[in-house]
Amino acid sequence: MKAVKEADTYDACPEFRIIFFAVESSEHLKIPPTFNKKLEGVFPSDYILESRGKTWRVTVKELDDHLLYLENGWTEFVKDSALVSGDFLVFSYMGNSKFHVGIWDKKGCRKKIPDTKAITTTKKPCNTFQVTLRPAYLRYVNIPKEIGKLLNNQTKCTLKVANNSWVVNCGGYECNRPRFGAGLIQFYKDNKVKVGDTVTFKLISEHDTAFTVDISKRS
Repeated sequence: MKAVKEADTYDACPEFRIIFFAVESSEHLKIPPTFNKKLEGVFPSDYILESRGKTWRVTVKELDDHLLYLENGWTEFVKDSALVSGDFLVFSYMGNSKFHVGIWDKKGCRKKIPDTKAITTTKKPCNTFQVTLRPAYLRYVNIPKEIGKLLNNQTKCTLKVANNSWVVNCGGYECNRPRFGAGLIQFYKDNKVKVGDTVTFKLISEHDTAFTVDISKRS
């Protein structure tokens, strides 16, 4: 009965939901504009995040585009919660500048916050990263270092959407910062990708450096 009452309480609160991607959200988290409207333009300078009986204080920063981001303190929440790309988070606003955060893993199971003292330093590299397309990304997209290490200094990568594929350059290894380059513009053109769209790249094969690509159009 306690679990049912708890669920009812959170369901009645304003909330927003995100899929966590380490490349985009490890250092800060964008609060969806649609959620901001629910608070009628009144925002505190910081929030308390509560999950599994633990709390974190995070600051709120507003950028020039009037978007709000959770910053200072957010990285500690990410680390302490052992968040990985693909985790599903639900932020329920409880009032008094406090969010309850529910966390589920990629299998749909509620995730427990581990004892940070028991976390080992061994970490399996993530094979997925996401970018929201900006003008600078029309000609190139940086590939996270941990994924770049899996490419074994290859100079060509394959991007796949459904049954179609495109070959793009993936050079720039001198600083361990590989990037998609030549061929990317044609990929965007053929898939009608525009600035503001969100593109998710998933490495599916280390042997032929192939990525599946999911494109979410800006609403």
